[in-house]
Amino acid sequence: MASQLRRKPNAFNLLHQMNLLRKFNSLKDGEEVWAKACEISEAYVVGKAESQAALHLYNDVSPRIALQHSMAKFLTHESIAAGAWNQNYCSATDTMQAWQETLANTEQILDMTVDRMSRDWLSLAPKMRKAFTLKDVEYYQRSSAIFLACMSRFESEFPIDFVEKERPRIKRFDLKHGDAELVGMLEGAPPVDLERCGIFRTAIAKFQRQAEDEKVKASEELAKRMAEITSESTELKMNNDFALMEGWLARAADFAARQGALDMAYLSRRCEEGRRAVAALQGKTHRYKGVPSLSDAHADLLQFQSDCGGTPSSSLDITDVSLTFCDTGHGGDKRKRFAAVSSLHKTFGFSKSRVFLGVLGPITRARVTELISDDADRPCSPAHRES
Repeated sequence: MASQLRRKPNAFNLLHQMNLLRKFNSLKDGEEVWAKACEISEAYVVGKAESQAALHLYNDVSPRIALQHSMAKFLTHESIAAGAWNQNYCSATDTMQAWQETLANTEQILDMTVDRMSRDWLSLAPKMRKAFTLKDVEYYQRSSAIFLACMSRFESEFPIDFVEKERPRIKRFDLKHGDAELVGMLEGAPPVDLERCGIFRTAIAKFQRQAEDEKVKASEELAKRMAEITSESTELKMNNDFALMEGWLARAADFAARQGALDMAYLSRRCEEGRRAVAALQGKTHRYKGVPSLSDAHADLLQFQSDCGGTPSSSLDITDVSLTFCDTGHGGDKRKRFAAVSSLHKTFGFSKSRVFLGVLGPITRARVTELISDDADRPCSPAHRES
């Protein structure tokens, strides 16, 4: 009857009995506790696996995990007896030796493993539930360990605000859609590659898009700012140029006024010098002046000589430098005429030229009267041969 009323013997029941003994009997020595537990295990007909599991639960497994997850039909004694829940346990196989440090149990790995197993177990219908074996437990441990390693690298490589924003979505890996990719990383060599896991690959792509968008936005802001700076710089340069132009125009107007005055003074001075030069030139050249009589001509010459700086002479005779048209030669012209002509032309060189000497080169100059004409009516001068 008792065997029908009591629950099926398991490691958790044995652990409970051992804890009660330690609590009520104050057994401090572990060997005494274990000896007493052996008596209890014999009474409850507990097998070797259950005993080993109870030993691990008592000595190695965290009390918090053992107390919280001791559910009937949750897992077999195999995983507990193999030490899969111990702190020093590593689920790495012979082909995973490079990952021993990553796969070694920690409290964080064990907590995540139990949480995932509990969630998956409770999500099934009661008739479909079955206890997790050692193989199942190691699979959960490996996926949890690799996930935590990936999460650690993800936190170290990306900004904390982005990590916290993506953390709720990433933790949904407990839906088991990323376990195959996480465990598949164990086929390679450490460290973990975030690109090989779709959970983190999506987050990385999102971060890259955000970074690209921020880069484009920053470029646009920079271009806008540069345009504003360029516009401001151009406006400043134009204002400076306008100021320079206004200054130059003011200086140009002042320069034009001063230069105009200088030019007018220069022109006036040149005109005066030209007038004096013309007057001096006129005083040194031939003069022709009509006078009514020779006495007036004589007086005019005396005045001209006085104006030129000469000394008037009472014995001035104008016959040598004068040309008088007599009345007999110009009977019809009743006006008196007088011309004063310089005698310097007598000393000009052209008066001794070959033309005046009657010779052109080696040929003697011919007279017009000596030319032969082909005109029958005018056989001599002034006829000439036409060619």
